[in-house]
Amino acid sequence: MKTPSISTILMLVASSLIFFFVGRYSVSGNSPSPSSDPVSQKDDLTAKGIDINNDNTIAADDTKKLEEEKIAAEAETARKAAEEKKKAEEAAAVEKPVAPISKPKTPAAVGELPRIRMGISDDKIGSVLSSISKNLEAKQLAYVSSKMQDCSGIFHQLKDSIQQRLPALAQGGGSFQYPSPSQVRSSRQIADWYHKNNNLLIVQDAMASRNSIRPGSVMFYGKSGKKFSNIDIDMLTDRNNNFTSNGAIQHIAVVTEVISDENGNVLSYTIMHGRNKSVHASRSGSKAVQSLRTKGLPPFGNWKQQLVAIANITTAQ
Repeated sequence: MKTPSISTILMLVASSLIFFFVGRYSVSGNSPSPSSDPVSQKDDLTAKGIDINNDNTIAADDTKKLEEEKIAAEAETARKAAEEKKKAEEAAAVEKPVAPISKPKTPAAVGELPRIRMGISDDKIGSVLSSISKNLEAKQLAYVSSKMQDCSGIFHQLKDSIQQRLPALAQGGGSFQYPSPSQVRSSRQIADWYHKNNNLLIVQDAMASRNSIRPGSVMFYGKSGKKFSNIDIDMLTDRNNNFTSNGAIQHIAVVTEVISDENGNVLSYTIMHGRNKSVHASRSGSKAVQSLRTKGLPPFGNWKQQLVAIANITTAQ
């Protein structure tokens, strides 16, 4: 047997290697191993027309829509709640109808003066009257009847000023009326006017009637040093004789402030009035016991002048 040459052997080895590698490549090409690179997977699927983001996008859109619907629902609920709250507040803010002002019946001889509803608190009226009084005091008004600076003249000034300062109390609105100085000038005429309009309390017992005293009360006092009992309007005003000085009333004033105890009982009060020819128009005070030194002074009087009648400064029309 002839021995192959070296060149022949090398050719056979080379051919074997070529067949080995060709066969291995063919197997690998037919069964590629899966890639662990997600980017490569995505690229492969995208190349095949498959959108792997589609399901995620839909889910995200659904979540966003649900959140928007939730926010819109919460906003609508809040809006309705705000509307209900506003309606409730508006309903609570509406004032209840106020009963129409009516004239009180003629008060009994002893008791308390009916309190006319003025729609303004006593504190407010008192504050305004105190301010008006301060302005009048600054003018140092002497007691001159011809200048409306006597006691009844000061009453008319206060009565007119409070209507200017508190328009709700002004005459002409159909609720209130006041005496006119051209027709009702003296203190006795003023008392008679209030009596005719059922707005005068004749005071038989000052202690029993003290709680009728309030800011805006018109106070009538008798002659100095005299005591009066079984009082009636004729005694007070002498109206059957043209209101001469024979009537018991000698002085008039307007209450600007009242001090009461915890039970509402009046303890003292302050009045603004035309004083006398030696004292300018100004305020002074009174109480149940006016003085511990001077005995026998009438309770709640104007020093020696007995309190004989009280009226509300405003009178229902």
